[in-house]
Amino acid sequence: MTKHRPCNVNEVHRTELSSSFNQRLAVAITKATNSMVCAYAFAGLALLGFPALSAILGPEVAIYVVWFSQTFLQLTFLPVLSVGQGILSRHQELQSEEQFNTTQKTYADMEEVKADIKEIKGLLIRIALEQEHNEKASF
Repeated sequence: MTKHRPCNVNEVHRTELSSSFNQRLAVAITKATNSMVCAYAFAGLALLGFPALSAILGPEVAIYVVWFSQTFLQLTFLPVLSVGQGILSRHQELQSEEQFNTTQKTYADMEEVKADIKEIKGLLIRIALEQEHNEKASF
């Protein structure tokens, strides 16, 4: 029988994350951009860009808005979000592995219990037959 002790995968993942500032930052940015607040901020940036491009706010503002939204955000968020998603998927891998190991251990335990029950059932039948034989012999 295999020995398996369930572990808290959240603790394991937290330990893995604590080793790198870059990983913690990537996860924080990934979680922050995965929100409606971030969607509203990006929508506001896009809405700000429209008047800037239509010359209401001036060409200087338009250049900064376009550069920030099309260049800076896209080029920095793409790798950061990829790293963040990779780290968060590691947490899911840990959970799946732990669930698999626990299920395997539970299955092995159930098989052992089933074998024990079969053995006990055989002993009970043997005892019942012996009692029946003893009762017939005593008459």
